[in-house]
Amino acid sequence: MDKNDLFNQVFDMYFDKVYSYFAICFNRNIADDLAQQTFFNVWKYMKRNIFFEPDSWKAWIFRIAVNVKNDFLRNNRNQITTFEYSELQDTELKHPEHDIVDIVSVKHALDKLTLTDKELLLLKNNGLSSNEIGEMLNIPASTVRSRLAAAKKRFKKALHECGVIIDG
Repeated sequence: MDKNDLFNQVFDMYFDKVYSYFAICFNRNIADDLAQQTFFNVWKYMKRNIFFEPDSWKAWIFRIAVNVKNDFLRNNRNQITTFEYSELQDTELKHPEHDIVDIVSVKHALDKLTLTDKELLLLKNNGLSSNEIGEMLNIPASTVRSRLAAAKKRFKKALHECGVIIDG
């Protein structure tokens, strides 16, 4: 498989997940720009390193996404815009079985969390292991697990404050 085909395959597999990662914290336009920047960086690296193939494409791509997010935050400290609730009407749910919980309440609850909590929850939700998340964030996997547990508690509390009751 040549690099163009490989890139297209990787793009098709991970673009929506990377976009979702950014959409939790930023408005649609910024999320789209950051997702595109992530895959531009992926493309550049793949072109420069023709024999490169990571152990985990997902972990490698999300490491790039985290770096793109950090660069964006560093360069735009005073201009950060979170998602706009008016954009929610255009949001297409990929998993209709999750319609039980009101998406607006979830977005409101997420908006109450810190960027770090949102990032941890989304990375875990995208199927990354604690080890992979730890490598991306340069922290031990045990720290990831404890921070995730705390983030889940804060998210559950924020959901409760938004009127969503979660069993368990």
